Amino acid sequence: MSLLLSLSLLFTTGCACEDADLDGACDDVDICEGDDSADLDEDGVCDSMDLCDGDDASGDADADGDCDDVDEDDDNDGVSDAEDPEPTNAGICGDSDSDTCDDCSSGSLDAANDGTDTDSDGLCDAGDPDDDNDTVPDAEDIAPLDPSLCEDLDGDTCDDCSKGLPDTENDGPDFDADGLCDPGDEDDDNDGSLDVDDSAPEDPYVCSDTDADTCEDCSSGIYDPSNDGPDWNSDGQCDAVDPEQPVFSESQTVLGKTVTCDSVTNTSTYSECTNTQVDGLYFPNGIECGPLWSTRNSSYTDHESFCLQITGSTQFEVYYACDTSQDRVTLYGESWGNSSDNGYTESIRCYFPIEKKK
Repeated sequence: MSLLLSLSLLFTTGCACEDADLDGACDDVDICEGDDSADLDEDGVCDSMDLCDGDDASGDADADGDCDDVDEDDDNDGVSDAEDPEPTNAGICGDSDSDTCDDCSSGSLDAANDGTDTDSDGLCDAGDPDDDNDTVPDAEDIAPLDPSLCEDLDGDTCDDCSKGLPDTENDGPDFDADGLCDPGDEDDDNDGSLDVDDSAPEDPYVCSDTDADTCEDCSSGIYDPSNDGPDWNSDGQCDAVDPEQPVFSESQTVLGKTVTCDSVTNTSTYSECTNTQVDGLYFPNGIECGPLWSTRNSSYTDHESFCLQITGSTQFEVYYACDTSQDRVTLYGESWGNSSDNGYTESIRCYFPIEKKK
């Protein structure tokens, strides 16, 4: 380039660089080189590509091909510019459901998907007073995003919402159905014996043997060492270890009279007194003249009442025999009496109670 031409360019453009289109912008930074009017609105877009040439304020925010000055939804978020508080921001458009989350937080209008919604109830967590929908307000909920955790109003250590909704009566396993869940119930089987002392905390009939009488203290369903098994003489010791067993002996006192036996035979089911006499007299038989074993009660005496005094059971079997008419002793209930008969009860078997047989 000649010196004369260089001086001419310097004088014309005012810069020491090449400016082919003489628009005052050096070619190395001229975005529309070769056209001095290539960007009339100076918005950085050459006129040949500028859809909204001549108006910087009227571009195409959503690049949908419609200039903003004629586009009814500049940010293409689904909300018209007239109703959109920020018409060129697709992430903001309004809060039609008043849940404090913008309906366009996802980039387009969707009130049902405008933010994290743990319980999928249509309200975003930020504006939902009960995020996990367990009916306990977040302000009172110890775990507002977990429907199985909320509070423990009954203080039984089980969360009231363990089933998904608050229910103090159904907040965990409750063996004895007393309203307290087992982890927080000191007596799971409600037998009166605390779990820490109970050998079987979920069996009301088993708990301990505090009096060491070999009978279960909870055999009745309630802790009661004084009533823990068959006790024929009501002395507080169950028959299993009572030295005074409910059986015949060769001589015993029954309702104030002395009952004697020539011999005594004890089996697992009954105690038998041979040649049974009461103050030296036999019971009458009054039915049939044996000899035979019978379970029929005599009309002259009540063998059921007698055996009840011996073994605690009314079940009996008697051996009837006959001789001449003589004085006999009778028993009705707990009252002794006298009669005469030629038949008599020679031997009596008094059976043990069902509990004893076991």
